[in-house]
Amino acid sequence: MDYVKWIVFPANEAKGQEVTVGSRSFKAYAEIEPLYLSGEIQPADIKQTLKVSINALIQPVRDHFAKDPAAAELLQKVRAYRTTK
Repeated sequence: MDYVKWIVFPANEAKGQEVTVGSRSFKAYAEIEPLYLSGEIQPADIKQTLKVSINALIQPVRDHFAKDPAAAELLQKVRAYRTTK
């Protein structure tokens, strides 16, 4: 719920959008917290919302590395430095 409170809601508020959990939409975190604590909203619904929201937030980064040749080259170099333990 901390991710929803501190990442998802602020990101959506900045865009003027509500947060959708299941079939319901919320304008503020204060609306969703009591429903979650009472069990009316299930953890699986929160996880789905979180997955969709985080993917939407990082998509521009993915696009940058896919479209910018210099960024793609840098990413390739970084991946080459990976080590396994």
